[in-house]
Amino acid sequence: NVFDSTVSKRVTMTRFVDYAPMVFQRIRQSFGINHDVYMRSVGPEQLLGNMVLGNLSSLSELSSEGKSGAFFYYTADGNYMLKTVTPKEYLLLKKMLKGYHDHIFSQPGTLLVRFLGLHCLSVRKTPKGISCGKASIKKLYFVVMANMFNTPFEIHRRYDLKGSWIGRQTPPEKYDPSVALKDVDFQNANECIRV
Repeated sequence: NVFDSTVSKRVTMTRFVDYAPMVFQRIRQSFGINHDVYMRSVGPEQLLGNMVLGNLSSLSELSSEGKSGAFFYYTADGNYMLKTVTPKEYLLLKKMLKGYHDHIFSQPGTLLVRFLGLHCLSVRKTPKGISCGKASIKKLYFVVMANMFNTPFEIHRRYDLKGSWIGRQTPPEKYDPSVALKDVDFQNANECIRV
């Protein structure tokens, strides 16, 4: 995990790649997000500067990684969530981008997730415990999404709905307002969504 502070001690070079910046800037503008405010939260200076210094106070990691192995982070202001994605997911997001963009502009009240940026950190680091060994380059792809839980309202229940019932139930001992419940829990609670 390149966001780990111990990794930053071995980093010799970092490159930040911003994919389709103008497309995502238009998408952010459509949601009323100011470009400068966004960049102060998740821009390369914020991420890279803190990573190189070994200070990731600008990001707070969620208590657990997703089932997919992805890591989730919140920006310090709580407005955005960063999720690591695999190279395959990154390619899929790039492929979907035009359709996503068109949908956002044709359906301004859409309930789809608000993808706000697609980025890559390319990190060159030396192996642990070796000062002059061969450096490896690791690419970390991540997507930035609006944090829908950053609200002044109290949240009583959270659901992570995927449209499947297979393995989609939260064990009763894990019920807690901070834990996202799943599809079967939603059905068992006779919940419904009014649009």
